Amino acid sequence: MKKIQINKIRCIFAASLAVVTAVFLNGCGILLEDRTFALSLSVDYKEGEYLVWYGISDLYDEVSEKEESGEVNEKSETELKGISMEEARNKFLSSQENELDMGHLKALILGKGILKDQIAYEGLLNHLEAQPAVASNVSVFFCNEIEALMKTERQQEIPLGVYLTKKPKNQSKKTVFPPVKLQELYRLWYNQKKQPSLPEIKILQEKIVVQNKPEK
Repeated sequence: MKKIQINKIRCIFAASLAVVTAVFLNGCGILLEDRTFALSLSVDYKEGEYLVWYGISDLYDEVSEKEESGEVNEKSETELKGISMEEARNKFLSSQENELDMGHLKALILGKGILKDQIAYEGLLNHLEAQPAVASNVSVFFCNEIEALMKTERQQEIPLGVYLTKKPKNQSKKTVFPPVKLQELYRLWYNQKKQPSLPEIKILQEKIVVQNKPEK
C-alpha cells in the first residue's frame, strides 16, 4: 500500500515538474532579438478612450549595460487609442513583428485626464498590476502636455525612460524630490483611493525638465 502511495506521489511530482518546465521554457524561449523593449509608457485619458504611447527600443545585446550607458535608441510610437488599456496594447502588438517586453520599463508618465478619471485610473493600475514583468519600482511622473513631450523626446539623444530616471541634470537645482514609484500608486489607491503628488515633466526652451508638482 505504501509503495502504491509513493508511486502516486512520484507521478504527481513528475507531472508538476513537467508543467513548470513547460511554462519556464515557453517564457524564456523568446530570443532577445525577437523582443521589443518598452523603456517608457505614457498614458492619458480623453473622451472615453485611453491614449497610449510606448517608448520602445529594439535592443537585443547587453540590454542592461546599454541602458546604463545611455547607448539605447528609444523611439515613441504614434498615439494609440482604446476603450481599455488592453485594446490599446493589442493595437500596438498588431503593428509589431516582435514580442513586447515590459521587463525594462523605467518610467510611467501620466496625463491630466487619466488622473482625473478614477475609473480609468484604476483600470490602468489593474492593467499594470496584471503584468508580472512590470516592476513595482517603476518611476512615475505627471505631464500636462504629453504630445509636446513626445515631440521633444524624438529630438534628444538620451532615451526618455533612461533620461527621466538616470540624469540628475533634468531636475531643478533648487528642489530635490524623492522619486514616486508605481508601488506607491498601488498602495495609496487600493487602500485609500488617493493619488500621490507626482514630479511634473515640463518642456522649457525645448528641453525636458522635471519639477516638483505642487501639493493638491
